[in-house]
Amino acid sequence: MIKMKSLIATAVILALTACDGGDEEVSSSANSIGTLEIVGNDFFAGAPLSVTLNDTDGVVDESVTYVWVRDPDGTPVELSTTSSYTLTEADEESVIQVTALYSTDSGLFKSEQVSTIEINPTLDVSAFIIKGPVDAAVCNIFEVDATGVAGATSQASSTSDATGAVTFTDVNFTGNGLISCTGGTYTDEATGTTLNAPTLRAVVDVVEDVVVEDVVVDGVITELGADSSIVAPDYIVSPLTELAVQAAGTDLTTAEAEAAIINANFGIRFDTTETSPTIIGVDTLGADGADDADQYGAVLALISQLDADNADSDIGTLLTELSTDLSDGSFSTETQTTFETAQANLETTSVVAGLVTSDLFIAIGASIGFNNDPVVAIIEGDLEGTINSSATTALTGTATVIDPNADEAAFVVQTDVQTDFGTFSIAADGSWTYTVDTINATVAALDIGESVNDLVTITSIDETSVVIDVRVAALTQVAEITNIAGDTGELRFNVDDLRQGKLSVSFSKDVAIGSDNNSKDAYIALYGSSGSNSESLIDLRIQGDQIDANGVAIAPRFLVRNTDSAAYSGDIVTAPFVEEQFYDIDISWDLDAAQQITLSIDGEVIGGGAFSTAAEADSDFVSLDQWFVDGVQSIQFRFGDNGTTIPFGSYYIDDIEVYSDAAGTTKVFEDDFEIYTVGETLDGVDSDYSASIYTSVETFDPSVPVGPTPAVFFELTESINSDEVTPLTGTITVQDQNDGEDSIIASTITATYGDFSILADGSWTYTLDSANTTIAALERGDFVLETITVESFDGTTADLVITVLGTLVVDTGVASNGLGSPGNQFANLTDVAGTSAKATDTSINETSVGAADGTVASIAADDTGEFR
Repeated sequence: MIKMKSLIATAVILALTACDGGDEEVSSSANSIGTLEIVGNDFFAGAPLSVTLNDTDGVVDESVTYVWVRDPDGTPVELSTTSSYTLTEADEESVIQVTALYSTDSGLFKSEQVSTIEINPTLDVSAFIIKGPVDAAVCNIFEVDATGVAGATSQASSTSDATGAVTFTDVNFTGNGLISCTGGTYTDEATGTTLNAPTLRAVVDVVEDVVVEDVVVDGVITELGADSSIVAPDYIVSPLTELAVQAAGTDLTTAEAEAAIINANFGIRFDTTETSPTIIGVDTLGADGADDADQYGAVLALISQLDADNADSDIGTLLTELSTDLSDGSFSTETQTTFETAQANLETTSVVAGLVTSDLFIAIGASIGFNNDPVVAIIEGDLEGTINSSATTALTGTATVIDPNADEAAFVVQTDVQTDFGTFSIAADGSWTYTVDTINATVAALDIGESVNDLVTITSIDETSVVIDVRVAALTQVAEITNIAGDTGELRFNVDDLRQGKLSVSFSKDVAIGSDNNSKDAYIALYGSSGSNSESLIDLRIQGDQIDANGVAIAPRFLVRNTDSAAYSGDIVTAPFVEEQFYDIDISWDLDAAQQITLSIDGEVIGGGAFSTAAEADSDFVSLDQWFVDGVQSIQFRFGDNGTTIPFGSYYIDDIEVYSDAAGTTKVFEDDFEIYTVGETLDGVDSDYSASIYTSVETFDPSVPVGPTPAVFFELTESINSDEVTPLTGTITVQDQNDGEDSIIASTITATYGDFSILADGSWTYTLDSANTTIAALERGDFVLETITVESFDGTTADLVITVLGTLVVDTGVASNGLGSPGNQFANLTDVAGTSAKATDTSINETSVGAADGTVASIAADDTGEFR
């Protein structure tokens, strides 16, 4: 049977106290007397926590109630009502709050609260110890604090196997960690002999496996789908990572920066803690995609040969000497010479001489400094950008050139070079500027949203060239109206009783398909004292593709509302419309004229000239004075309708101007939205648009590449009685902005309480297993949820939730109707996530909302079920 959850947690969610987790006891007090303390400093799964409560007024022990809650600032989950609680894996990355409610000896009722720090994860961390693989090394992992100091006690220990692999279990932190390994042996690449391994360490970024829904690459969002995940790497500990740790010294947070310097001296431009090296002599060189691994392995083999060439030194001492030599950022001439000798010996006399060639060491040798064979430069950095066609400030960026050859890591300087649409300069260090020529004829002629590309070639000293792509675009800041939560998106502002006036505005409307799969309109309306669209002076509808009541397709159009009504005395006022294109609209009005309205679109008068207001088609219409005796009082831009959302698409408003005369000579209001911060909403108390909904200021730039977007799903809830044997059917609607992706991946599964199948068009069938023990035992008023995950074409997933409603009638032995049937029961109202509420009642003929027993169900606006 489904039991009611305790409401105590909800009642006591008050102001929270953030706590420092560094001490053994975490304290909070809601006033100057009472104190509540969490005892324990282990904040990870399996750790026990308890609380102590003190109050100088005294505590009546039998009055104390404790409530432990996870995620008090989000969706609280009640955990325990005792004075102690043991953390679980479900608590990881959450905050735990405990509240004490109690009475004092003096008769006061008090509540005290305290919160933990964020609960740490419990991870398994894998690593490989490589100098070739180090066998039997004893390794420990330590958490590194914000000051760069490793903890005094290791989080976990492990011993490497013959492949160099170690696994640390029950690691309770993420972020900077130090892996330190001592002992063990390895097979030397240069000599083939077994040698004792030196101390090898690495500072690594400890992460856990996480599920992600999107990543950003070069500023473009790529949706991966809810099932996609990032898997924590197998960390690498090697001589190169040891050099970085030595260079970092007492502040291990600098190890990454030190590693970049050290690695650059070997021509390495990748993370040596997360890239597995090729084991020279064991692994095959030249595998597809193994360039980085081969280079890493070659450097480790070169260090082995350097050690083999010096009989008086061991590799641990050699690493210390290399670290000292690199303290100024580069190798000394003497060290460069020894490396050059080591390369020659590795290629000719070592046990892997037949496996390595000079080609493998060209970039390595050039980086170390013992040869200068030409290496093609790699140019990276800011190689593209967008600048407004009217910008007076230059676009800037920085390109980088990576070239191990001496004196070639720089660019050929260019100064104020004339390009197709501007001027360009670049310094030797790669910093560049681009200034657009705003008076260029092509640039000046760009309309909003249009752009041209200026391609500028830059060249490194060794004559490697790339192109910087500068996009010159006509950009503007606009008010973007969306419709994202079932309410109409709106931008509205008031004017001062204008019996005459003129509105000028620019706008664009995207293709807008609502959650009901119908094309959604945008609107421009002028109001008097009434706020009804049908009673506005003019309601200009901006419509997409649609089908009329007779099944006739209507192309996108402008339509003045009510002019298509039989009650309207004039002609239908329409004009063609193209979605995702900017239009300039002028609406002039004179309430003292016989024909009050003149509408112009891109300078063309629509409707043949002035026309009478279409409000006259409204059944409430008496005369203009009914709603406009004082003139126009507010102007509204609206998007969509109530009750549906628009998953994809926006309505953009720009360059609003309002005049107090129909000729447009006396301006009383204007806004081009350029003074706002991008992303700023317009519903502030002091805003001219304080009544706006789902409206913010954005940069209008339709040409920005948009990566794949996730699909959205509708019709994801349904219900079935527990004794139903007829299959339940339904259809899930999926919308996707990307062409060809608005479909479901067909599947057939055995769910928890029945069998489910779904087709590509979203139609599904669910057959309940009424014999299931849980289902068969469901009483009237009880229910269980069957949650089934469905997937769209692009990998986006959603949950279909089927509520199984109990039908089993339990005979209480008390009959109030004299018929031997159960006595009258209270109705049970169930809010089935996102659907209408359902009332169930064990009494005869009392199973509806507004039940026959007099219980009245009322559904709030957010679909919350309640009795009133």
